[in-house]
Amino acid sequence: MEQQRVCLSTLALGLGLGVGLGLASSSILTYNKCGTSHPSSQPTQLLELELMSQVIDGKDSTVTFSEFPYYLNEQTKVLLTNAAFVHLKQVDYTKFTKNLSPASRSILLTGPPGTEACHQMLAKALSHVFEAKLLLLDVNHLSLKMQGKYGDTRTGNDSKDSAKSSVQIASEHLFQLFERATIMIKEKLTFDSPPASAQRRSNSRTFDDTKLLSALFNVLSNLAQMGPVILYLRGIERWILKGQKSYLLFHKIIKKSSGTILILGSRIQDSLLEKGSGSPDEKLLASLFPYSIDIKPPEDNAKLMSWKTQLEEDMKAIQSQDNQNHILEVLSANDVVCDDLASICCSDTLLLSKYIEEIVMSAISHHVMSTEQLEYRAGRL
Repeated sequence: MEQQRVCLSTLALGLGLGVGLGLASSSILTYNKCGTSHPSSQPTQLLELELMSQVIDGKDSTVTFSEFPYYLNEQTKVLLTNAAFVHLKQVDYTKFTKNLSPASRSILLTGPPGTEACHQMLAKALSHVFEAKLLLLDVNHLSLKMQGKYGDTRTGNDSKDSAKSSVQIASEHLFQLFERATIMIKEKLTFDSPPASAQRRSNSRTFDDTKLLSALFNVLSNLAQMGPVILYLRGIERWILKGQKSYLLFHKIIKKSSGTILILGSRIQDSLLEKGSGSPDEKLLASLFPYSIDIKPPEDNAKLMSWKTQLEEDMKAIQSQDNQNHILEVLSANDVVCDDLASICCSDTLLLSKYIEEIVMSAISHHVMSTEQLEYRAGRL
């Protein structure tokens, strides 16, 4: 029954597609370039500008170890500050600690699900202690921001659609989405299980990893000339370990980095069994981050319950943001812009994320059918 509903929905979408294109072709559609392209800017330069805009000054941070928003084991605080001290304040003395893993320039913060926010707070508190510049980097989120501002920087020019008519562009968007919806029907998906679009998170980015790492190295080097700097990387294994090229490039950055630079990676462990498993990924991470600091729960039962409740709330917020990022990924992949995603409540983002391709297909078809003058922004609908 549910599969029949999906089939009927897809047939309706197909009908809407044909009608929508018919209406679009009979209307005078305007191509409004509200956004600006960047023909004279290089992808690496754009990435450097975007990375610099995300740098915050630790001196201005309201997060401190004395008023830390989470339970923090005193040992964790001591281990982290001791490891950071040499690199951020006494870099000349690193020659005496180069063979000690706790003195590594790159440190991996690990913890159970929900501790991602705690990891970020640790980075902020550490930057406050050492009055360091802090760059919090989420590569997927950066890619979405770049897409929204500049389009696909891998080509260096996002205005390639300018030579096409509005009807042609709208047709391409709709046919792409209709094709994907048809594929999902052939796979006999039901609403009782997530569609393939929900099970696979797009790894497509609007920039090449080589350019990103080159821009990142330049930004870190320039900041280090002015004072201590901390780089925080969210979901390190999803980015660095996605291919040998990314791993080797990041390894090169660590080796080439000099001056007052500290690199913190964040990794969430779904199971305590992951640590020390000896898997290939585990070994690769250990080669990049020789020193690992675990976020440990409180031993006191009352504090433990409060801590778990706090983590659960953080997990919901993080999941909501990840779901919204997934929605943006699908929209960006089809050159579609939506300005009011922030108005969607947290609980609705989960449903939207699961069935985003079907929803976007219906939304575009409805938009084309009901709008006489379609608006485009930097080549995107």
